[in-house]
Amino acid sequence: PHGHVTLRSLVQSPESTGSSPFRAPVTIGSVNEVTSPTFAAPASPLQAGRDALTRHAWPEAFESLAQADREGQLSGADLEHLAEAAFFAARADIELEIKERAFKAYVAEGDDIRAARARALLAGALRITDDEEDADLELRAAFDEFERLGARVDAASAERELRDAED
Repeated sequence: PHGHVTLRSLVQSPESTGSSPFRAPVTIGSVNEVTSPTFAAPASPLQAGRDALTRHAWPEAFESLAQADREGQLSGADLEHLAEAAFFAARADIELEIKERAFKAYVAEGDDIRAARARALLAGALRITDDEEDADLELRAAFDEFERLGARVDAASAERELRDAED
């Protein structure tokens, strides 16, 4: 048809070579036709934050996850990611509060193992701020929870690893 370009007109016809994969003309569209480009819907702030985490784009991850947090309740895992992004985006001032919320979210979710782990990570973060007393309380509570759940905890090794992580 007049005003249309076909894929066949852009390649040799199958009759002339016998090798083209095109059996019939494929219409691309009118040369005069104007169409708006289609774009994928923007990712949710939560998904954008998760994607930024995988790229280690810390400020972007922090901003996106913080927006997702303002828009609704994040899971314990997402709060842990927000705390990690806060630390690496130079927002350590709010990292402890977010880690505490991650611990509470895991408790509310009934995920006792991750709650104990979050508490141990909170203890490590408290150590970095030189809050030894609260760090010791949180670490003891985490150890007690791990033991209640049947895990054997080597307290001396855990303490050593926390100290080494601080250095």
